Amino acid sequence: MKEASYRKVSAYTKCVERYKRERERRRQVRLLAEKGFTQRQIASELDVSTRTIKRDWDKIRSYVKGQFNKEIREIVDERSERFERRYEGLTFNEELKLLKQDVKEVSKKARALQTSSRPQEQHRSQQLDVTLNFDDQTPDGLPRLTVFPTQQSVRFSEEFHVKLHALKNGEKRELFNLHFSTKVKSPFN
Repeated sequence: MKEASYRKVSAYTKCVERYKRERERRRQVRLLAEKGFTQRQIASELDVSTRTIKRDWDKIRSYVKGQFNKEIREIVDERSERFERRYEGLTFNEELKLLKQDVKEVSKKARALQTSSRPQEQHRSQQLDVTLNFDDQTPDGLPRLTVFPTQQSVRFSEEFHVKLHALKNGEKRELFNLHFSTKVKSPFN
């Protein structure tokens, strides 16, 4: 039995031009998605099918997720360093007093942000969880602070919650809970 006279290709390979076109299209998909475009809008903008946009998004999803997680880690590290410097050398009661002042400032900022007119950045309800971890202390003996979510700026449209927790011996306890709302309640209801 003779072998086939043609050369068998074991793997699919793309030409360099096609690879560059796909790479550029995926970059444009990412940029348009960050601007808030839907998949249909992106498809019509780039003159391709929505299935192509879905396939491109599947290809770039892990990259985008990795970049987002990298940014979050950088923000968390920077904020925890700033927190440790601010609370350095204080007693526990002084730390709590300063933390309550910080929460009041955050709530004032949240109220100011609630009146923002940017629809892309508004959320119906937002919660900020702050945890003082006494089990994992800094080298200075101060509790580690964890803030979630770790966004640099947040816009609110209706409600905002701030919860402060303390974690000691594996037990998490709520110290206080603040709730802000821009909803106006009518006295006639």
